[in-house]
Amino acid sequence: MKPRKSRTAPEISRQFILDATMTLASKGDYFLLRRDDVAQAAGIAPALVSYYFGTMPQFRRTIIREAIRTNNLYIIACGLMHRDPRAMACDVEIKKQALGVML
Repeated sequence: MKPRKSRTAPEISRQFILDATMTLASKGDYFLLRRDDVAQAAGIAPALVSYYFGTMPQFRRTIIREAIRTNNLYIIACGLMHRDPRAMACDVEIKKQALGVML
């Protein structure tokens, strides 16, 4: 395994953490993600997840908004299964595509 480069504070950004989160969420249910899981995947302290994204409900809203923005159908489908209001408000065609991913 390749050694991980140590990150300095300026390199740790909201988008960096969100990218790691989206990768992790695409492998499971975004609703079950924990700060510790995200922090471990990003190689950061869990407190930074809270610093950038607030509470877990706020973080989940950010995840689903990013999934909609990037058309991540798997995460949108997870949002639909949890009746997330943002996922439920998606275009009907996106909902159909997302649910098709789960079948």
